[in-house]
Amino acid sequence: MASGGTLKIGDASGLAGNITVSGTKTYNANATYEFNGSAPQVTSASLPGTITGTFKVNNSSGVTLSQSTTATTVDITSGNLDLGSNNLTLTNLSISSPSATKMIIANGGGELRKVFTAPDLFTFPVGDNSGTVEYSPVTLLVNSGTFSSAYVGVKVSNASHPAKGSGGLFLNRYWSLNASGITSPNYDVDFQLSGC
Repeated sequence: MASGGTLKIGDASGLAGNITVSGTKTYNANATYEFNGSAPQVTSASLPGTITGTFKVNNSSGVTLSQSTTATTVDITSGNLDLGSNNLTLTNLSISSPSATKMIIANGGGELRKVFTAPDLFTFPVGDNSGTVEYSPVTLLVNSGTFSSAYVGVKVSNASHPAKGSGGLFLNRYWSLNASGITSPNYDVDFQLSGC
C-alpha cells in the first residue's frame, strides 16, 4: 500500500480478511482506509495504529475498532463506529448530520480523544448502543490553557452516575471527560441528552 493510496475494505473481518498475499503485508500510514462493507465489520489488528491519511467509515451496518488508533482525519459517511474498549485519537473529524445512525459509540472502555494544540471548539459526536441506540453529543469549548501533546477524551454511560446518592430523580446517562497535556485549562461544556 503506497503513500496516498486508498484501500476500500468490504470484508466483515476488515484488513485481516480482505487481502491475501504471500509474504509480508505493508500498510502505509499516509493512506485512506475505507470500511465500506454491507454487513458489520471489524477493523482488525492489521489496521495501522497511526494513520496520517484518512480513516473512513462508510458502512450503514457499522464498524468496530479492533485496536486503539490515532488518525489525522476520521470521516464517517455512513454508519456508526463502535470503539469498544479501544481509544480513537483524532485531529480532524468529518461527519455531516450526526445522529443515532451516524456517530461514534463510546460506551465501552474506550474514549473518543480530540487533539488540541490551542483553544478550540469541538463537538464529540458520541452515543451508546446499550439497549436503545442514543446519540448524546458533548460540545467542548477550550477557552484557554497551555498545550503539550494535549487531548480531551470523552465516553458516555447509559446508567445513573455512581455518585448520585439515594435520591429518587436522576438521569440515566452520564459522560466522562479526561484531559491530558493541558495546563491551567478553562472549559465550557454542553451535554446533550436524547429526547431533552
